[in-house]
Amino acid sequence: MRDPILRETKVGDRKIQALGGLHFIASNKVPYFSLTIASWVRGREDTFGAAHDQILEIWPELKPLADLHLSDINGVPMYAVENGWYWLAGAKSHGFNERFNGANGSMKRSPFECLSIFADHVRVDIPTAQAVLDMVSDLARDDGVKVAKAWFATWIENQKPRWKVEADAVIDSLGLVVFGDQWTPSLASVQSQP
Repeated sequence: MRDPILRETKVGDRKIQALGGLHFIASNKVPYFSLTIASWVRGREDTFGAAHDQILEIWPELKPLADLHLSDINGVPMYAVENGWYWLAGAKSHGFNERFNGANGSMKRSPFECLSIFADHVRVDIPTAQAVLDMVSDLARDDGVKVAKAWFATWIENQKPRWKVEADAVIDSLGLVVFGDQWTPSLASVQSQP
C-alpha cells in the first residue's frame, strides 16, 4: 500500500503532499509513525523525504506527527535508551567516557546541540533534559557510569505511559491508519516494546 496522503495542496505548478501514518514492515514488532513530503513540478517529482521543516511550513497542524516520526505505535522513540544516551553523553564535556557520542561521533555537535537533540528525541523541554543530564552526571560522578546508565534506562521506561498518551492522541486527532505490510494487532504487539 502506498503511503496515505494526509494533506495535499497546489502552489503554482507545484503539487505538494504530506504522506504518512503508521507504517508497518513485517520484520518489525509494531508499526511506527511516518511523515514525509512528496512534490511534483509539471508531473516530475522534485522533493521526497522527511523534510519536516517544509511540511510544517505548509501544515503546522502536523507538528505532533513530525515529533513522533519513527517512534513506534506506542510513541516510544526509536532506540530510546541507546539514542538518548548517545545525545545525552554528547551534552557532557567528557561524554561519560563514551567512545562515541553526539559531540565526538560523526555528527560532532556542540554540548547544547546534543542536549537539544536529546530533548527532541525524548520529547521533553530543555529544562527537563538539563535535569536528566544533571542527575546522570551526579550519579556517574558519585556511583559510576554503570549506575547512571541504569538510572537513565529506568527514566526512559517511566516515560512510556506519557509517550503512549501522546501517540494515541495523534492517532485519534489525525485519523491515522496502519499501512505497508499486513498487521494484525495483538495485546502483546501493542504493549510498549523495550
